[in-house]
Amino acid sequence: MGLRRQLGLLGRAPSFRLLFFAAFGSGLGTWLAFVALTVDVFDRTHSGKWVSGLLIADFLPAIAIGLFLGPVVDRFSRKRLMIGSDLGRFGVFCALP
Repeated sequence: MGLRRQLGLLGRAPSFRLLFFAAFGSGLGTWLAFVALTVDVFDRTHSGKWVSGLLIADFLPAIAIGLFLGPVVDRFSRKRLMIGSDLGRFGVFCALP
């Protein structure tokens, strides 16, 4: 019953629905890019060390920001942070090729 009530929020609140689908699309794109990049690094190098280096480079900034900069980041507008981080990721991903 709880899940049905929570999913009902998507139908009742248009702003939440937009936020949900924007976050879902962004997360899906991020993970697809991550999988594609991992496969590309392995295909080019055939090395587990390079793939593990990629994993470290991908997850270490999120851990560092969460631990050390979390209280500072909480003072900014969440909406602007989400938009800025998505645009930043998009720019970095486009610059990779």
